[in-house]
Amino acid sequence: MTLVLKPAAMADAADLFAWRNDPLTRAQSRNHDAIAWDDHCRWLGRVLDDAGCLFLVAWQDGARVGMVRFNHRPDKGVWEVSIGIAPAAQGQGLGRLVLGAGVGRLRGENPGAVVLAAVLPGNRASERLFLGAGFVPVVSDEDCRHFLLGA
Repeated sequence: MTLVLKPAAMADAADLFAWRNDPLTRAQSRNHDAIAWDDHCRWLGRVLDDAGCLFLVAWQDGARVGMVRFNHRPDKGVWEVSIGIAPAAQGQGLGRLVLGAGVGRLRGENPGAVVLAAVLPGNRASERLFLGAGFVPVVSDEDCRHFLLGA
């Protein structure tokens, strides 16, 4: 059961769409509204073309099981992380593996990268994930708790 990270591609659109529209995912997202297919495809096209984005899909045993995306925020001097695990693959510890492998890949391409995670209040699973990966809580706002992984 080897985990492999591959660059995201338009061929991943259907699985990414399903994961993004999962009710639990929507509940833990800044925007709770369902995402339309056409909007998703436009968004994915923009993200794939963005040189300041590292978007990886996690594969295990020939199936997509999750994703991790890092968006460069030069104004903040950080890479903001977004992570999602396929609903059928949740609860197996894959979040920790995907995050760790993703950070390793990011830092391999961008040595010393600082990673920021924004977590909605009440999302205990994400808080545990980031704290367990060595992120530390930093100043938060009313919308999100922020966690930082230094260089």
